[in-house]
Amino acid sequence: MKLQLESHPDFPSLFSITELFNHFSINSSVYEVPVEENTLDYFENSFLAQIKKEKEEEIAIIKINGEIWEISTDGKKFEKIEKPEFLKIWTGICMVIEEVNFESSTNSQNKIVEYSKYFFLITGLIFFFIFGLNSILEYSQFSLSLIGLTFSILILFQELEINSTLGSKICNSENNTGCNSVIKSGMKILGFKMSDLTILYFSTSLISWIAFSLLNIQNFTLLFLISLLSFPIAFYSIYSQKIVLKQWCKLCLGIISILVIQAVIFLSFSDEILINSSFYNSLLIYSVIGILSMIIWYPIKNLLKKSQELQKTQISFTKFKRDFELFKLLSEKEVNYPVNKIENEIVLGNENGLLEILVVTNPLCGFCKKTHAAIEKVLNKKNENIRIVIRFNVNTNEIHDGNKIPLRLLELYHQNKESVLEPMHEIYSEGSNPKNWLQKWGATDNENFLEILKQEESWCKQNGITFTPLVLVDGKKFPDKFEYEDILYFIDELIEEKEEMLA
Repeated sequence: MKLQLESHPDFPSLFSITELFNHFSINSSVYEVPVEENTLDYFENSFLAQIKKEKEEEIAIIKINGEIWEISTDGKKFEKIEKPEFLKIWTGICMVIEEVNFESSTNSQNKIVEYSKYFFLITGLIFFFIFGLNSILEYSQFSLSLIGLTFSILILFQELEINSTLGSKICNSENNTGCNSVIKSGMKILGFKMSDLTILYFSTSLISWIAFSLLNIQNFTLLFLISLLSFPIAFYSIYSQKIVLKQWCKLCLGIISILVIQAVIFLSFSDEILINSSFYNSLLIYSVIGILSMIIWYPIKNLLKKSQELQKTQISFTKFKRDFELFKLLSEKEVNYPVNKIENEIVLGNENGLLEILVVTNPLCGFCKKTHAAIEKVLNKKNENIRIVIRFNVNTNEIHDGNKIPLRLLELYHQNKESVLEPMHEIYSEGSNPKNWLQKWGATDNENFLEILKQEESWCKQNGITFTPLVLVDGKKFPDKFEYEDILYFIDELIEEKEEMLA
């Protein structure tokens, strides 16, 4: 959904949001209403509103909870707003959206699979927490390291602009706007970025506590000495945020608090510093774990960065491809085929639709499967202005599986136009088997349908069409530079253009 929205050429306009909802078949309505206090009484649920901000206009989310109104322009940080104040910035344009339940059984199953990945890790940590630790010091330090690692990952997400509900709530809470500024300021501690240093520190500490427990090492002098470094680090971080950057990062302050609490707890429990063989063992183990953590962490971070960069590139590329003017320019250079009407061939959608999409296809063509998947999505839009013609390009000299299937599809279509959708979907699905399909749906010997196939084959030969699939939009060949599924991006513009031509 994010890709669909941000790749729209007019993003972040209201039109781009409307197009997004249309793409996902979400019913929404845009209104321009009087900017009056009485108008606001008609709103009971949340809605989108166009507001004036300095010299430009923005789209804002308005959340309504009884008499309390909240506004957000990024979907993350919401601020309370009085109705008179809202009226001052509102243009009178709003979008009301029907409640949609995106949760399906398939999505639920996917989430269960996704969350199950973390189940065993969490269970293992809880098991170790209960049975592997021996003292209050160990319990407290292990717990704080786990919380610290969580905060560190949230900082990383903010740094790499990875969506995180928890991180966004903390960073965009009231009276706090400095998380991104601080995290992306380039501030380093001991030569490390804040996210890198804290992830390495807390992950090394966590694994070290597990290793010390398994090896029965009770000398925590090393961890105590390392924790004392938190005081100068905390001072430096607070100084940088307060004096240099003049902004506060709540995630950073949370980590500083954890480091200081860990040091204070060590000071409370440590009576003396023991430098013995156990200390050197702990030093060796901690050093090995720390080095391994660095070796593993930096490649992982590079992968995350590349993944984010790839996502941004994909958004830019899709935005470029969705440019209707570009599509029109390339379409004008394509071949224009004479679309002769063939009686009784398969026509889906509205037979009198303004926009005609003709698909030249063959049930045994592997490349046609993706094309039909795209056509099904167009059909699912249930747009009354769309007419989809299915024209088969098969050899009719002798009867074989390649023409038995379209013959049967034609028969099913004439028995019941809606009934052809399921068998057509099956034969064009990945992994479909023609023999199994014919066993299930049967065959026909009706010569009238064979005559239709012959007319379709003749039309293909007359126009030099020797391949499948081929998609024609009002007779124009769909541009090769685009994927067939890209037609979904241009349906509304194509229909609007056709309506203007006929007006």
